[in-house]
Amino acid sequence: MFMKKESILESVSKTIEENTYVEIHPNLLLKKYQQRILDDYQIPYQGCRDLKELLFLLHDYQDEELLLIADELAEMDYYMS
Repeated sequence: MFMKKESILESVSKTIEENTYVEIHPNLLLKKYQQRILDDYQIPYQGCRDLKELLFLLHDYQDEELLLIADELAEMDYYMS
């Protein structure tokens, strides 16, 4: 089954938008979808100065979505250090 060109373009645009980085602080970049999930769980990421501080906040959570974000952020922190 083929998708219409408009559906493909809409899907690609949405994916790009969700994966766009936003600078929270000079040492903290988050993708828009990560921000949305952190907002949903009321994680106060805006007060974090860097990835390490945010990872510390996420350490105690056992939710699958938050664990995936924590893994992504830990990998990002590894390569930025």
